[in-house]
Amino acid sequence: MGLKDLSAGESLFKNEDSLDPEWLPKNLPFREEQHHGIANCIKPLLQGRTGRNCIISGAPGIGKTAAVKLVLKELEENPDVNAPDILVLYVNCWQKNTTYKIFADLCEQLGYKFIQNKNTEDLFKLIQNMVNKKSAVFAFDEVDKVEDVDFLYNIFTDILKKTILMITNHPQWYFAVDERIRSRLMPEKIVFQSYSTGEIAGILKHRIEFAFSPGLWDDSALNLIVDKTVASGDIRAGLHLLREAGLSAEDQSSRRILVEHAEKALSKLSDFSIKPADALADDARVILQLVKSQSRFTRSRVVLLLTRLFSGVLKLWKRAVLLRLRRLWVARRVLRLLLLTRISLWTSFRYYFVFFDKLKGLYNFIVCCAVLMHKRYSVYFFQNFFSCIQ
Repeated sequence: MGLKDLSAGESLFKNEDSLDPEWLPKNLPFREEQHHGIANCIKPLLQGRTGRNCIISGAPGIGKTAAVKLVLKELEENPDVNAPDILVLYVNCWQKNTTYKIFADLCEQLGYKFIQNKNTEDLFKLIQNMVNKKSAVFAFDEVDKVEDVDFLYNIFTDILKKTILMITNHPQWYFAVDERIRSRLMPEKIVFQSYSTGEIAGILKHRIEFAFSPGLWDDSALNLIVDKTVASGDIRAGLHLLREAGLSAEDQSSRRILVEHAEKALSKLSDFSIKPADALADDARVILQLVKSQSRFTRSRVVLLLTRLFSGVLKLWKRAVLLRLRRLWVARRVLRLLLLTRISLWTSFRYYFVFFDKLKGLYNFIVCCAVLMHKRYSVYFFQNFFSCIQ
């Protein structure tokens, strides 16, 4: 049977939107402790005092952003009538990665649309005038992507009552921040540990209850998706697989979601990206295409990938040095791309011990690059790079 044979009432989905990574349930399973910690940082604002700052860290796709957004949603939807007014301001620093872009985004959120011909200082004065009449929670997601951190200094020194939440996949980023900022912020640290196998299974079952009609999922099909999600370590990949398996079952007019549908969903996982490719810079997109083109690894392809990828990275290093960039610009691009493509290079290396000498050479290459850039960033670079290939 084809799609024309299905009526609207025969859909397997009850609420497909609940499989979107941006969709928030009322409660976030297995993150109650972190949820409570974030709320505690904001609580002083409800008492008319300034709040506490916080750096929220952990691997990608394990609930950091969802936990923060859930707290902010509760703050907006259930205001305390006896507490001061609190503004909720959220910025994703993936694209809003400079102080000017961040301030422009904050002005728009505050309802000030006329920002043409205004410089960074002008924008901040607008923010300062509006926010200081109330209290504010500033949430900066993917804060490690920013090219400068002047916005943190300005907000901390000139906004009276505030909580600053910084979300990052790499807590080492904070140690590379200017000392004058670190000595003032003194943030609380909330760490999100990776989910266990049982927790991942529980989260996916929880979403299935929202997304699908009851009794549709074959246990073997669900177990297959749970195993793949555990291997990726990213709940967003699991949600994507649940949706794809459901769509595959609908395409075949099946009234149950079976192993064959889960397997078809798995075959499409290589097309899944957390971030859109068009959000990347031109040089980053070139490397992205290179990595994707090498998704089926053979011995020769591993060597080719290493050679081509890191010759490209070396060119980017030279550009970074010429531009006198203080931060590890290239390290961030490589990290973003490997997270984007969901490819684990380290998994491939484990099966090719014959290339151990090449891997050792790669390590030495990275050591030299990091030390040449700046001794201060060497450890930060290693932790970022090797965390993305493990």
